[in-house]
Parts: sequence; structure tokens; C-alpha cells
Amino acid sequence: MKGHGFSRAYHNHKNICGLQPPRDVFSNCPTTRFRPVPSCAPIRIEGRIVKHEGRKFWAESSILNDHHTRLAHSSGIFIEIKPKAS
Repeated sequence: MKGHGFSRAYHNHKNICGLQPPRDVFSNCPTTRFRPVPSCAPIRIEGRIVKHEGRKFWAESSILNDHHTRLAHSSGIFIEIKPKAS
């Protein structure tokens, strides 16, 4: 979830804002699991940017089942890592 939901939200936000996706990001995204996530059933992964400040992006994501019950939730921060100047 962390990798997919957050990544999706982050890159979609960058594309909507007309910016190029960064080369690298650092993230810290603790996850809370409320119920088991089934492997052979439909699920929905939602991710969104909550706040954006310079190189920092706060995001959250959830996994929902087909009844819209939240199975897991994660929130965290992405920090763009700028390449070193040559």
C-alpha cells in the first residue's frame, strides 16, 4: 500500500501541477491495518496529497474492500532528494 497508494498520489499531484516527477524521494509511511486484506477479492487503493510545502509532500492512503470498509490506512511524508550539482 505504501509504495503504490502514496506513489500514485505523489506522481499524480506532480503531473496535475505541471511539474516533472522527481528522480528520488525519501518517505516515512507507517501503516495501520484494521482488517485482513484479501488477496483474491476486489479492493480499492486510494491515495491523496494532504499538504505540499517545497520539497515536502504529506500524503495518506487507504485500502478499501468492495463494501467501502477501510482495511488499512497509512499517512506519511515524501521528501524530494535533489541531485548533487556537478
